[in-house]
Amino acid sequence: MAVKIIKIHLPEYHLNKKPDYLKLGKKVDELLERSFPDGKYILRAIGSDDHFGLSIDELAEIVLKTGTDKYDPNRKGVCVMMNS
Repeated sequence: MAVKIIKIHLPEYHLNKKPDYLKLGKKVDELLERSFPDGKYILRAIGSDDHFGLSIDELAEIVLKTGTDKYDPNRKGVCVMMNS
């Protein structure tokens, strides 16, 4: 299976103010549409801040090798799924 990694630069995104989600989303959507013209893709955002001590390249290498960022069974997850 071929994996394509794309990056997007969003200089208008700042942690100290509420994002304009529609504006940011439009930029992300446009990049996805250009990068995957057949419309077939899966997107999962992974925050590097959740992986202390790893560089972006190290984290990407782990994800490409294992298919996931869940490489440490002792690491606390960023969200919890609950059964209803």
